[in-house]
Amino acid sequence: YVGESDNLVELSSQITQCDDMLANMEQTLHDFQHDLSTISRQIHGLQTQSASMGVKLRNRKAVCAHLGEFLSAVVLPTELVEGVVEEDVTEAYLEHLLTLSKKLGFCQTQQNGGGGGGEE
Repeated sequence: YVGESDNLVELSSQITQCDDMLANMEQTLHDFQHDLSTISRQIHGLQTQSASMGVKLRNRKAVCAHLGEFLSAVVLPTELVEGVVEEDVTEAYLEHLLTLSKKLGFCQTQQNGGGGGGEE
C-alpha cells in the first residue's frame, strides 16, 4: 500500500481535477440554461409585441379603408365646384348638382347619426 502511495496521490489529484472540471462544466451548463431561459422570455415578449403590432396594423388598415370611403363621399372635387359655380345650366350642370346633392345627403346622414360607409 505504501508503494502505491505515489499512484494514490496522482489518482487523488486526477479525481480533484476531474471534480473541478465537472464543477466548471456544471456552472457552464447552468449559465447556458439561464441564457436560454432569458432568450425564451425575450422571444415570448417579441411574439406578444408582434401579435399586438399585427392587431394594430389590421385596425389601421380598416380605419384607412373607412376613412378613404368617407373622404370620397364628402370631398368636393375641383371639377364639381367649378362646374356648379362657372358652367351654364346644361346636362353637365345638372349632373354636378346631382352629385353635390348626394354628397350633401351623405353628410346630413352622418350628422344625424347614420353610420353608412359610402355613397347611396
